[in-house]
Amino acid sequence: QRLVTDPRIRCVNFTGSVPSGRQVASDCSRLLKPCMLELGGSNPLVVFEDADLDKAVDGIVQGLTLLNGQWCCGLGRIFVHESIQDALMEKTMARLSEVKIGNSMDTESEMGPLGNP
Repeated sequence: QRLVTDPRIRCVNFTGSVPSGRQVASDCSRLLKPCMLELGGSNPLVVFEDADLDKAVDGIVQGLTLLNGQWCCGLGRIFVHESIQDALMEKTMARLSEVKIGNSMDTESEMGPLGNP
């Protein structure tokens, strides 16, 4: 709240939960301060029965690891047809176990340190 109401702040861009966004919007509205909100998306990935599992796994791994998974469009949940659930899970876990974790400045790294694990 102190950040939003600080007179030096002319505009607020907030990414977070719906309840927190509601409070930010309320505080901004009292001051007629512009705000942009990105709230509570679950960013699902849907995998149908006839999907190419390797491509689905690529999408899942990218959605979970891009920018260390700490971005507003990061994958939040997966809907998968029950007939392929076990195969998809097996392939996904195998691929995730191969993700190279390291210094984010190293081009060999696929995932770096987390800001708030």
